[in-house]
Amino acid sequence: MVKDTIQVIGARENNLKGISIEIPHDKLVVISGISGSGKSSLAFNTIYSEAQRRYMETLSAYARQFIGNFDRPDVEHIEGLRPTISIDQKTISRNPRSTVGTLTEIYDYMRVLFARVGVPHCPDCKIEIAAQPSEQIIDQMFASFEGERIKIIAPMFEKRKGEYRKELSEWKEGGYNRLIVDGKEINLDEEEVSLERYVAHDIEIIVDRNKCERKNEPSIRDSVNLCIELSNGKVKIIGEENTRVFSTKLVCPECGLSVNEFQPRDFSHNTAVGACKRCKGIGKIPHIVPEKFLNKNLSIAEGAIATTTSSKKYITYSGVGMKGIDSIAKQHGFDINTPIKKLNEEQLSILLYGSGRKEYKLKWEWGSEETTWKGKGEYVTKWNGLIRRTMDAYYRVKSKPRKDHLEKFMDLIQCPDCKGARLKPERLSVLFKKKNISEINKQSIDKTIEFFEKITLSEEEEKIAGPLLKEIKNRLSFMIEVGLHYITLDRAASELSGGEAQRTRLATQIGSKLQGVNYILDEPSIGLANRDNEKLLNSLKILRDGGNTVIVVEHDEDTLRNADVLLDLGPRAGDEGGEVLFSKKPNKITKTDSKKSITARYLLGIDQIEIPSVRRKSDKFLIIRGTEHNNLKQIDIKFPLGNFISVTGVSGSGKSSLVTDTVYPLLVNELHNGTQKVGKFSSFEGLGHIDKVVVINQSPIGRTTRSNPATYTKVLDHIRDLFAKMTTAKIRG
Repeated sequence: MVKDTIQVIGARENNLKGISIEIPHDKLVVISGISGSGKSSLAFNTIYSEAQRRYMETLSAYARQFIGNFDRPDVEHIEGLRPTISIDQKTISRNPRSTVGTLTEIYDYMRVLFARVGVPHCPDCKIEIAAQPSEQIIDQMFASFEGERIKIIAPMFEKRKGEYRKELSEWKEGGYNRLIVDGKEINLDEEEVSLERYVAHDIEIIVDRNKCERKNEPSIRDSVNLCIELSNGKVKIIGEENTRVFSTKLVCPECGLSVNEFQPRDFSHNTAVGACKRCKGIGKIPHIVPEKFLNKNLSIAEGAIATTTSSKKYITYSGVGMKGIDSIAKQHGFDINTPIKKLNEEQLSILLYGSGRKEYKLKWEWGSEETTWKGKGEYVTKWNGLIRRTMDAYYRVKSKPRKDHLEKFMDLIQCPDCKGARLKPERLSVLFKKKNISEINKQSIDKTIEFFEKITLSEEEEKIAGPLLKEIKNRLSFMIEVGLHYITLDRAASELSGGEAQRTRLATQIGSKLQGVNYILDEPSIGLANRDNEKLLNSLKILRDGGNTVIVVEHDEDTLRNADVLLDLGPRAGDEGGEVLFSKKPNKITKTDSKKSITARYLLGIDQIEIPSVRRKSDKFLIIRGTEHNNLKQIDIKFPLGNFISVTGVSGSGKSSLVTDTVYPLLVNELHNGTQKVGKFSSFEGLGHIDKVVVINQSPIGRTTRSNPATYTKVLDHIRDLFAKMTTAKIRG
């Protein structure tokens, strides 16, 4: 008879001492123990790795050659494994296109919602766009193109991948030989069309060429109606100077703007049809930061501009020589030998951002007595500033090393076209209950679910939007259950902390409602305020009650006490760990268990962390005033130096905005000549009491496979020096 447990026999991965253990299915199992006791070795390196390896073996040999082989963990045998999903703190997507909304699939449902029941508005006139009858199309066409030679075109596909062999054959048989494919006119009778399958194409049929005159109206009318029939309501007119698209579906009654009937992909920032043209759906664009680009202690001649050549003769990407810049500067009261810090605000603005329409007469000279060609002359030019010219060069150059060099002086700023919304204006003009999709995504999770709870639907809307809203609200409620009520759906995945990323994936798994799965989590309580801990535990229990086994590696006391089974490893770390100390319900722990287990000693109250009766005092302070980065409300902070300081508060209260985004970069810039972006504040004092700042975070240490704790902490340097100085050192032959 097969036991309803995971049976691990003889596990020796890392420091595990050949342990054998049975983990019951459909329970909340917490693996505890001090750091280094073997928790991750058992949960991730043994159980999850073996489950992953067995899954890969089910794939074909062809598929496995692209994925690679997975080594079998050091274990004698494992039985009772179900499909296993790891929810750790390292596997979150760092793709800049990934957001909380896309990770949780909430945004996918919202795209369908807006495509089906959203009300389109004109992005310019801000009024609702309505359907346009064919007669109105004819009238507007004559108003715009009368007297011109025109092409009457049926737009068939826009930015869609495929080879379209069947369609091309049908059009040719139907007599539609003239096409426009990806902007190029072709004739099917004269050339063979071969389209790449995985490239997005624009395909249009040229239905007629005519002169837009009233005497030709019957012929034009027939062609327009044929276009409407072929392309499902659309017709495109190319005149001698302008192009317009008309539609029987959606047309602005004032300016005549015509838009296609919307599809879910139109609201995706990961598709060409939906993404903002300028930022390509990222929401941010690279831009030069003056503080990184400019050394205010030097003059232009001394190399104040970061792109100055080593010979100090040119500023690359500027398009103007050093003499030309000197000539421009002199017309504004300074020259290339003036230190940047002595320039007034207007002069600095002209140098970096230009002088508008003002024109300058500059001289050029090329060659020397030694060269075979030389010359000189004059030319007139406008000056749009070093930053603008360098940015133009950044988009123009193809060389990756040169782009990488320029990116050192840049930060990502909000896209000025879409204002960070990532979508085209026509998509952002589609409203659902007076809000566009970006406005909903920018709200916190709790305000978003409140918005959806309050709206009322008509009978027709209920049939279409009812099931979508139910799924959206369910998934939003799961986000709240895991303590993520404060984040927004448009927040980039790369900006989530390890704990936030893990809980986002946890909410996604709850929403997927899978059964018969093993879930393995790595310290999900990290970064979670105590008031939200109960919500997290409830979420884990929801997964368990759905017919799943939940295995959690954790230190948090509440999680340990709520476990169905507490599996403790130890007794110490490293070689002194890797043993099973006990596996039982938390309320069944006895004093006998506490003889070896530190976890048991704290759970039983034998050991505890004492609160100090006397606190350290300080007479030296770092004071920062008027801090208002992100959600900080112009606060004044006084840090007592020489003390152990804790910055606390619920998730989203502003802790990271204060410490990580304001205090740390401020100290780096002031003490170590850094160029980091600092959160907004008004003033600071007390810097004279500090000589160095070091950040210690959860980022992985080392950049290569050669890095290890000995090299990273520089202990190995001292060992090498010691061996080199030993007179008894010998080289083995």
